[in-house]
Amino acid sequence: MMTHASVLCALFAAATIAAGDSPYDGVVQTVNLDPDWVDRSAEEFHAQVSRYEPFRARVVIPSADADPEMVILMEEGLSDSIGMTLLQQWVDDIESEEYATEVVEISYAEPEEIKAYLATIPGVSGIDD
Repeated sequence: MMTHASVLCALFAAATIAAGDSPYDGVVQTVNLDPDWVDRSAEEFHAQVSRYEPFRARVVIPSADADPEMVILMEEGLSDSIGMTLLQQWVDDIESEEYATEVVEISYAEPEEIKAYLATIPGVSGIDD
């Protein structure tokens, strides 16, 4: 249910946008001061930047079942930020719905590498080839 305050906020926002004001008008833009700088396309960038690390996967919380039905993929180091207590609670909540769950931290990778890794885990299905 919308309150009077939320209606007024919505009307104010609409009026501000209609007036041509941008919420970013006062934001300082970061610019390259080199007048000879030419921004590269994504293709040029990827051609010049080599892959410096191979794909890595580390099981953080193994599945209680030999064949997990759900695999949670996280960025490397994220379990340190989340904390194992909270992560274990998350897994316990999912497993209470009777889904054997495994938590894995992975390095940055190409989709094909992630799919290939998931294909090695027994019990995981639904991976496009």
